[in-house]
Amino acid sequence: MEELQENAQYYQTVEKSRGQIEVREYWVSSDIKWLCQNHPKWHKLRGIGMTRNTIDKDGQLSQENRYFIFSFKPDVLTFANCVRGHWQIESMHWLLDVVYHEDHHQTLDKRAAFNLNLIRKMCLYFLKVMVFPKKDLSYRRKQRYISVHLEDYLVQLFGERG
Repeated sequence: MEELQENAQYYQTVEKSRGQIEVREYWVSSDIKWLCQNHPKWHKLRGIGMTRNTIDKDGQLSQENRYFIFSFKPDVLTFANCVRGHWQIESMHWLLDVVYHEDHHQTLDKRAAFNLNLIRKMCLYFLKVMVFPKKDLSYRRKQRYISVHLEDYLVQLFGERG
């Protein structure tokens, strides 16, 4: 790990959100001859990377290291964007499963499955951008609230009644 940190490209981001400070560090190296020698089947390997996420929440520090291998010539900014993009996608998949139980649906028709997935994503988007009287409602509570006050929220979605 120390060799990777010494001989690699480095990038860092610092974000403050939800009452915590999150420091994300990224290292990328294409100096991997030693790794290819140990793993001859990895002949297409082009680089390795590491991320370290340090979270400071109310003085409590937690740290997580993750390691990656690449089949493309790595660039530290591209790597950072790929890692962040991956977790955004995982977060959306988790929401789709928790809110709509997407993993339990067994639609066999590919078009129907695609259309249902698209509708679920649109619903998540609407739940995210719609204004509710209470802040910090979960997606499930937002769904329940809309089911009780449907006419008010149809106006928000589609405009004034005509």
